[in-house]
This record gives sequence, C-alpha cells and structure tokens, in this order.
Amino acid sequence: MYHILEKLSNGNLNLGERGFKQNSAYGEMIHKLADKSDVFLKTLDSDQKQLYEELSDIQYNVQSMSMTDQFIYGFRLGLLIALEISNVSDDYMINGM
Repeated sequence: MYHILEKLSNGNLNLGERGFKQNSAYGEMIHKLADKSDVFLKTLDSDQKQLYEELSDIQYNVQSMSMTDQFIYGFRLGLLIALEISNVSDDYMINGM
C-alpha cells in the first residue's frame, strides 16, 4: 500500500499516461481511427480542417472530464466497499448471519 502512495507522491505513478499493446483490440482501433482521420482530413479545405480541429478539441475535453469523473466515482465506490467490509463485526465473520 505504501509503495503506491509513495509512487503517487513522488510523481512516479501517472494515471493519465498508460501504454497499450499495439496488437490489442484497443491498439487496432487506435490505428483505424488514425487512418480514417488522415483520409478524412485530406478531403477538407483549410476552414473545414480548422472546424474539425476545434470539434476534436471539444470532444477530447469532454472525454477527459468524463474519464476523470468515472475514475473518481470508481475510486470512491471501491473505498466505500472496503470501508463496509472493514466494519463487519468479528461475530458476523465467525458465525455468519
């Protein structure tokens, strides 16, 4: 437990930067997205490209906010589960309900 807290405190654990396997399903989807984006961008004029970049930035920000919210929710839920488990009396653990 303390190792994780130390890593977090020292900046050695960055939850926002995780790699992925290139040959995983996620990696394949990332490559498809990049390929299709390249093809799509070639069809746009400069004004359309600017609009697309603005839209992409907004989508990125919305996704980032959503991911942060989901992380916080999951962390809190996990902590509540751990607290509930730790509050179970010894009698319950030994004798059941």
